[in-house]
Amino acid sequence: MISASSKQDAKDGIAQIQELILSHCGLDLRTGKEELISARIGTVMRQRNLPSLKHYYEYVMADTSGAALTEMVDVLTTNITSFFRESAHFDLLRKTIIPAAKGKSLRIWSAGCSSGEEPYTIGFHLHDAGMDSKSAEIIATDISDKVLKKASAGVYSEDQLKEVPADARRRYFMEGIGAKKGLYRVRPEIMQMVKFRSHNLMQPFATEKPFDVIFCRNVMIYFNKVTQRAVLGHLTQRLKSGGYLFIGHSESLNGLDKHLKYVCPAVYQSVT
Repeated sequence: MISASSKQDAKDGIAQIQELILSHCGLDLRTGKEELISARIGTVMRQRNLPSLKHYYEYVMADTSGAALTEMVDVLTTNITSFFRESAHFDLLRKTIIPAAKGKSLRIWSAGCSSGEEPYTIGFHLHDAGMDSKSAEIIATDISDKVLKKASAGVYSEDQLKEVPADARRRYFMEGIGAKKGLYRVRPEIMQMVKFRSHNLMQPFATEKPFDVIFCRNVMIYFNKVTQRAVLGHLTQRLKSGGYLFIGHSESLNGLDKHLKYVCPAVYQSVT
């Protein structure tokens, strides 16, 4: 039988973890996410031989290197993505934004890039338009070191390419042979356009130049309104006047920023 004190320790530990992840990266897991936290953190607790969630929290706070906190973020963040996800956005990129550049360079930020499918899909369309690493730059950021490592490798399984048509696989990927059969690597000319960086959206993004386009899709849905407003401020600070911001179709910016005008579902344009 689980003692009352053990139950209280678990409750206290979850509350402490919820507040820590909220303050660190804006992820709001305070309502109805207790089982998710217990399940995901439980794996790490067993690996670290920690007896309770309260002990796990203390372990994270005592690690001055920050590695334990980074691991916690990796465990608790959800990274669901795919190539060509929400294809209407890429249609707008291909039909409107790229042609409007008229030979000028394009600078695009994929914020919350997860395992790389989004920035590489952007790269596919730029490549099709005849652009390369000299005329286009894609900065892809995420708070999770784990997914950034995977994204930087540019290698995906056949299952991860199920939404990619056969002709697109041939154009954008190199198929593995022998021991690598069933794996696909993004072609070097596309990978060269993408630069991956670790970044916490709760913090301003220090870059030399603003962006023509920012993709921040299906990220703010996990934030509360206060955090959404702060993150949106950081995004719009880095967006050129007239630049485009893409968000997820399940997200809304109503009442959050007066410097953006609605273009079409989940697409806004800077009016500063």
